[in-house]
Amino acid sequence: MGVPLGARPPLTQAAQAVITDREQRGLALPGSGPDARQAGSVFLNPVITPVQEAAVRRAGGPVHRDRSGPQRTSAGWLLEQCGYRPGTRIGPGVYCSATRTLTLTTRDDATAASFTSALRQLATEVFLRRTASDFVRSPFVRA
Repeated sequence: MGVPLGARPPLTQAAQAVITDREQRGLALPGSGPDARQAGSVFLNPVITPVQEAAVRRAGGPVHRDRSGPQRTSAGWLLEQCGYRPGTRIGPGVYCSATRTLTLTTRDDATAASFTSALRQLATEVFLRRTASDFVRSPFVRA
């Protein structure tokens, strides 16, 4: 934004800067189209053990340290290791966003039951499927 630290820019300028940043990172809600109804990024990045961390790194996956200390990996990356990609249909009316695997979107035929079922399906696959050299066995959502 080009504003000095501690300065208070006008609200309209600050709001526009946030919108621009979100658009550039593919995080803005489109006004129409298949991604207009987003349910959000609903999974946590899971804590991983040192052995899992080494395997994630060998597989080219991301690892970061949480503020509270534990190492974590990307939930979106794990979903992609299970074969999900942007735009993938998960269940009736429930899809991965066209731009981000981790963000779920709903369409006209989605129901609360189909959304819940999609969440369970994703969590179960990450839990059961040993991705990237058999490294992940911890769920990031309890099904």
